[in-house]
Amino acid sequence: MSIFPRISLRPEVTEYLKNVFLNKEVLAAVGQQEAESRFHKLLICLSHPPSYTCVRASTHLASLEEIRHKLGEELKKQMCSSSAEEFSPQILPHPQIPDVLLLPVHGPRYVKNAGTMSDKSLSALLCGVHT
Repeated sequence: MSIFPRISLRPEVTEYLKNVFLNKEVLAAVGQQEAESRFHKLLICLSHPPSYTCVRASTHLASLEEIRHKLGEELKKQMCSSSAEEFSPQILPHPQIPDVLLLPVHGPRYVKNAGTMSDKSLSALLCGVHT
């Protein structure tokens, strides 16, 4: 059983995904039961926070290395003051896309004055949305 809440999609989005993942070709190749199992696995994966945050860098005005350095400095500024000295953000180049940087998601992080949060807010926070 997953600790993450089940993803809540609009009916038209669920219907679209079902049509894509349960199409005739897939059903013919793997069968109804396996196709439905794969669809449910997709929904479970969509409810988990990502492992990486992707940042597309505009390399027209600065090199990728300059952008990487500035991004690291900005991330250090945003960390809590007590852990800022220890924090060294790991910013990786994408292995296949030359102008994309990857930031591994580390968590949970300390959040000031979080108070009581709804399930949706907590899920958004876990996915990296800043509230």
